[in-house]
Amino acid sequence: MYTYLLVNVLSLLIPLLFSFEHRIAFYRKFLALLPAITIMAAVMLVWDEIFTYLGIWGFNHVYLVKIYIMSLPLEEVMFFLLIPYSCMFIYEAVNYGLKKFVFNQLAWKISWILGIILLTVGILSIYFKLIYTSTVCLLTGGLMMFNGLILKPKYLGNFFICFLISLIPFLVVNGILTNGIPLISDQPVVWYNNFENLKIRIIGIPIEDSIYMLFMLTLTVNIYEYFKKKFNLSPENR
Repeated sequence: MYTYLLVNVLSLLIPLLFSFEHRIAFYRKFLALLPAITIMAAVMLVWDEIFTYLGIWGFNHVYLVKIYIMSLPLEEVMFFLLIPYSCMFIYEAVNYGLKKFVFNQLAWKISWILGIILLTVGILSIYFKLIYTSTVCLLTGGLMMFNGLILKPKYLGNFFICFLISLIPFLVVNGILTNGIPLISDQPVVWYNNFENLKIRIIGIPIEDSIYMLFMLTLTVNIYEYFKKKFNLSPENR
């Protein structure tokens, strides 16, 4: 019954321990991180609540502690707080490792090209009545277009590097939630209605989940960088 809870806690453990490491000093960014995660989580939880109600996805109650906020299990709410925390730690580690923001021009182009592709897939998915695919592609595609053509943030290149790195733990965590625990159970913690997605899976994970994660983390980093600038938490040389 503690499977999902354990996955959340283990995902947070290493980033939390190293948040107080003096070189990255992630703890100094908490003033910007708190509103970023709070605003993002509010958006994602409304989306999650609606899709759970519609049966786009759902949860295996055997693996939950059975505490609910609306129709969402406590572990699902924790997911939108702990996973973005861990990913923003990776983002700051990338910033520290590179010392400066890189690939700005290329990142902007990648963003709007990706936006066009996702918007096209999203529009086509409306025709085929794929609610998950159309929603996640349209929202993420719109955000990619906004970043690549209008906002043009100087941190976008570093963020894309962070996203690619984050895909590794993402595949592990979502793989467990979607496929079950190896050698223990093959029952999923989170299930998906395949009539609402493309039925394309990466080690059992719907491909839409990676797009969902891109939207979640892009929204988080945009808000996070806004508050870093507002609270003067960004190095001047960037």
